[in-house]
Amino acid sequence: MNIADKSFWGGVIFVLNLPMASAELLNLPENGDSVLGISYNITTHYGETTLMLAQMHQIGYHELLSANPNVHTWMPGESVRMHIPRQYILPGKARTGLVLNLAELRLYYYDTGPDGKPQVRTYPISAGRVDWVTPIGMTRVLDRLENPNWYPPKSVILEHEARGEELPRVVPPGEDNPLGRYALMLDAEGYFIHGTNREQGIGMRVTHGCIRLRSNDIAELVHRVPIDAPVEITSMPIKVGLLNGIVYVEAHPKPLEEFPMPEKYPVFEETDILQPIHALEEQLPAGDYVIYWEQVMEVARQRLGIPIAVGWDRSVQVAVPEGRPELLWSLDKPASSS
Repeated sequence: MNIADKSFWGGVIFVLNLPMASAELLNLPENGDSVLGISYNITTHYGETTLMLAQMHQIGYHELLSANPNVHTWMPGESVRMHIPRQYILPGKARTGLVLNLAELRLYYYDTGPDGKPQVRTYPISAGRVDWVTPIGMTRVLDRLENPNWYPPKSVILEHEARGEELPRVVPPGEDNPLGRYALMLDAEGYFIHGTNREQGIGMRVTHGCIRLRSNDIAELVHRVPIDAPVEITSMPIKVGLLNGIVYVEAHPKPLEEFPMPEKYPVFEETDILQPIHALEEQLPAGDYVIYWEQVMEVARQRLGIPIAVGWDRSVQVAVPEGRPELLWSLDKPASSS
């Protein structure tokens, strides 16, 4: 059976006429679990586009397509059931500052709430095109900018000249400025986390290396992130996490060009088999695990970009009788054994 046909989304909510969603603000579990948030399903209405739905539900365009590979790329149509992927596995082990996972085109900012408890805010982003890859590594926030001028780098000027276009050497604040109203300058020459004058590009690989956020998101983030905050830029196409003893795997598609198209029948290569095995070995903490490898391989093959249950930790509690993996797919958290 195809994964997409199974009822595996824990805590699914069926919603109609949802209001405009805000950026995700999630409390970090005290037990160290790394699967956060709640996904839900919607029914589309006539005239709604995938770009509209992505913005309405505060996710990226590519995230929406990956989670719904059988839906039309631009116009889903009337009364189409779509999955809104707002459950996430936190990438890596860092739980401080900014963490950007280019493979899922999403930013995580670790903060504390008014009560002093740790939280994470997460936002969809756009990153560098395949030919203008955003650099991976550690950096930090150097400065906050409001209404910045944009000084196009020489490479961008030459690209426009090759198309017969003349680009100003300085672009002042305003609707033509691709930096938007706010920006965080990074300690990496020429790179920023900034707003945009093209909201529809969020969740795509369309930039010349910088990180773009929606205007409302950068306006919120820029005043929260302190100067010198650490910034980790990584690329983890496969993430592994725990939620109440259940093991989840989240697999993202390979980097695509400016307008990504979902793969309805993705080719499963040898590297696709090795990646989830290595990810489980490297990312799972010590425990007594039961892993359903057939399900792991199916997650890696389909790459829907959503957390899917693939096993459990017997050292926490017996969640599912052995030999009954089908009981996993509808679990939000394990039931106590009798």
